[in-house]
Amino acid sequence: MIGILHHGQILHHTAIGLESIDSLRPTHPSTIYGIGSLTKTFIAAGIAILVEEEKMEWTTPIKDLLPGFKPADDYLYDHATVVDLLAHWTGLSFAASEAFQGDGASLLPYSEILPYANTLTSVRSLREE
Repeated sequence: MIGILHHGQILHHTAIGLESIDSLRPTHPSTIYGIGSLTKTFIAAGIAILVEEEKMEWTTPIKDLLPGFKPADDYLYDHATVVDLLAHWTGLSFAASEAFQGDGASLLPYSEILPYANTLTSVRSLREE
């Protein structure tokens, strides 16, 4: 889907490509696309807007934003920031196959993702790599 927006108005939109390679069914405006890692860009852009609006800082501790964030490592709990999460500097292991399918769909209900993350072990120190 490609669209041109101007001041919140849709000026033009079109769907290109195939929804299904097997049936050669073309895409349409309601086709759902898997965007995978592009969501990281959207999250970082959204956080940048909040920082610009002075609603938070890049160095805001995660525990201040996610009350359910309670990793076993107390140092990580006290010091991990937004940048640490975005840059993958927390040092936590991540077994994506336990939480996500190959297409990025969650295998866990939304309410269980943060509790699952809290069970991850540290394989490196905060900001080590």
